[in-house]
Amino acid sequence: MAPIPSPPRTRPLLNGLKALTKARSSLPAKHTTLLAGGPMEYVKAGNGSPAVVLIGGFGIPIEAWALILPQLTQVSTLFAYNRRWISASAEPQQPQTGTVVVDELRALLDAAAVAPPYVIVGHALGGLYANLFARRFGHEVAGIVLLEAVHPDDDMDEGRLRFMPRSSRPGRSRRGARRHHELHFLAETAREIEQAGPLPDVPLTIVSGGRPPPRWTTSPQQVRTHAARQRELVALSQRATHVVAPATGHFPQVTDPEIVVGAVREVVARSRRPS
Repeated sequence: MAPIPSPPRTRPLLNGLKALTKARSSLPAKHTTLLAGGPMEYVKAGNGSPAVVLIGGFGIPIEAWALILPQLTQVSTLFAYNRRWISASAEPQQPQTGTVVVDELRALLDAAAVAPPYVIVGHALGGLYANLFARRFGHEVAGIVLLEAVHPDDDMDEGRLRFMPRSSRPGRSRRGARRHHELHFLAETAREIEQAGPLPDVPLTIVSGGRPPPRWTTSPQQVRTHAARQRELVALSQRATHVVAPATGHFPQVTDPEIVVGAVREVVARSRRPS
């Protein structure tokens, strides 16, 4: 009797990245506008309110949203942008604290004629900025979606690069050409979030990855800490929903795009209902 073949191992991130490469060709045209700190690159598409504003993770360009962006343009006005040092957006001329980052986003939205209210969608480090944006501009925010978001207590270096000596990790020194880099100011950003007051009383959805990271990259304690902090984000609001994306380690918009689209669509719908 011939042995029964084992089912092929699924590689959702690799498969997602392949799909992402194909989807990039269908992205809306990029635009560039000049702000006080230099040019900023963005895309704007679709129609409707509240506008959906996508805030990417550290160093991640607009193209990373390619698997969900076309679908979200069918939901409402859609806006995504490249922060400082990404693609055609200029290098920063001042320290990239959270307040500087979200103030510049607010100025860019105004320059691009994207009117509030907004459903703010933040991935990874972008989730930290979404958290602060919602607290500082609560009167303009209709809903929040956090995708594998950074928690204010997270140590970005330790969580991602635990086997690399701290002396050689990026973002540890403020010397050199990149002294204004956002990674230098995460502690300041966390303090700004603490001082900014509570989140507005709007629909909130937390999308967390359900796929454990490779053991050689992350310790069991780090996995438990990450899960606990995701639950703490859920506890920020009585109107929060927690969604676990089963194929996702850290990039739900790549490995579970339909879940992300559904989460954003639901928050937009909830924000439109009379309270």
